[in-house]
Amino acid sequence: MPPPDDAPAPPFSGAEMIARLESGRRVIEQKFLEAGDMLAQAIDGIAALVAALDQLTSAIGPAAIAETSRQLSDAAAQLVALPGAQVARRRLIEAMAEQHEGLALLIRVMRRNLSYMRAYSFNVKITAAGIAAAESGFDVFAQEIAERIEAGHQEMDAVERALHGLLREIEAAILRADVLEEGCATLIPAVPDRLTASAATMAAHRGQVASAVTEAGALARDVRQKVSRVLAALQVGDSTRQRIEHVQQGIAMLDTDAPGLDGEAVMRVRAVAGALLKAQLEAALADFNRETQQIGIGLHGLAKDAAALVRLRELAYAKNSGDSDGILRALEQRVGDALALVNEIELAASLAQATGVQAAVAVRTLSERLEAILAIKSDVLYMALNTTLKSARLGESGLPLGIIAKELRGHADELDVAATACAAALGELTTTAAALARQPEAAADQSAGTALTEAMARIHTAGEKTERDVAVLTGQGETVMALLTRSTQQLGLQDEIGAAVQEVVRRLGELGALAVGCEDDIRAPVAALFDQLGARYTMAQEREIQQAVAESFGVPAAVADVAAAVLEDALF
Repeated sequence: MPPPDDAPAPPFSGAEMIARLESGRRVIEQKFLEAGDMLAQAIDGIAALVAALDQLTSAIGPAAIAETSRQLSDAAAQLVALPGAQVARRRLIEAMAEQHEGLALLIRVMRRNLSYMRAYSFNVKITAAGIAAAESGFDVFAQEIAERIEAGHQEMDAVERALHGLLREIEAAILRADVLEEGCATLIPAVPDRLTASAATMAAHRGQVASAVTEAGALARDVRQKVSRVLAALQVGDSTRQRIEHVQQGIAMLDTDAPGLDGEAVMRVRAVAGALLKAQLEAALADFNRETQQIGIGLHGLAKDAAALVRLRELAYAKNSGDSDGILRALEQRVGDALALVNEIELAASLAQATGVQAAVAVRTLSERLEAILAIKSDVLYMALNTTLKSARLGESGLPLGIIAKELRGHADELDVAATACAAALGELTTTAAALARQPEAAADQSAGTALTEAMARIHTAGEKTERDVAVLTGQGETVMALLTRSTQQLGLQDEIGAAVQEVVRRLGELGALAVGCEDDIRAPVAALFDQLGARYTMAQEREIQQAVAESFGVPAAVADVAAAVLEDALF
């Protein structure tokens, strides 16, 4: 039943409702534009993330793995060979020690003979001085013998000093040999096995990272597709904004007095139009809430996917292996520890070789001194022979000189025998020193220390590059996560929009509740109003809703131009 003719039209404040809807429309426009911009940035960030993932595998490429593995294997093989090389070196050093001891014994014999010869040279001088028939120059001759023997003593002092220096070198070499053997005991077989295992671990880690990066790359590309779909779904913000604008335009059409109709007719026109606008606004809000809820669910899932990408950092560092600084840093430390031991061993080996060189130098010095002593021995022997001849010419009185000269020749002969043996001993020592001085042959033209140094440098470079790449990866991942999180927050606006829109829905509902049908007197104005509203629609759903409302209230589907004119005269 229509309201009584004298019933006043209910107050209608279209401007207030339009303002309320405008606040909600502006929130949608602003928030969705910002969220769309951030998601567009997230797509760019994910592209950078994929690039960073691809770059990560280059830190320890197949070539670096192969070369590092070869060097670690070479170093391990050379370390395994160290004990055998050290046994040979120890034997040479011990042989030098034995040869030094034999040489020292011969030197003592030579010194003893020289001491006897010096004593007899003094006896020659003293005895000659007591023989009246001795030549006047005999004492001078005896003095020359004494001086030559004294020169021999000085040479012998130099020999003993050189021999003592050689002994120090040998003793130092023995101590270094002990260090070598201790190092070998520490290294063999644990370190070579550990180095070989390190090479295998590095290769396995590279394979693990490559596999994970492939999976993560696929995940990142999937995330990008999801973000693109969410970005497309954000069109609901634009469609909702347009639908609110259409409702605002409809309310504006009702927010005037109607000079061509009485108050009761205007109220009925507004009631039917209010029912239509309420239906349009309710549908728009329902669609908006449903779509934004799905977008929120999608964004939440995307944030989880992005977090999974960032967790690749732990995989790249292999922290699950128990190494706090990652597997590459652990490998670097392991190789560095082996290198420190190898450097000590190689230094000791180098010093042992230096001992051989210095021993060879000492042997040459000893040989030169020995030649000087032999020259002195020859001079003394010649002088002793002259003394024998001179004592024979003196007759009976020269017999004591002859005896002394004979003793002098005897000790000179013993000195010659000892010197000859000493020369032979020096020859053996020269051979041993030369063997010790020779550089050992390297299995791959480089020492274990060199191989480990190069391998450690390569692992260090790979570790640093991995850290840089993972830092980029983490930064990109965190940026994407932040963008997705902020996008989710931007779209969490149902309450803010709902508060404004629901009040308008309520008021339009109150207005539409007065509609009881489209009577003949308002059919043309209502149809014209519906036609004008329909001309503004941009979505099929709006037309469907209007068609349903029109059918429920008996509004004609099409209206003549005269009806539009009546509506214009009535409402505007």
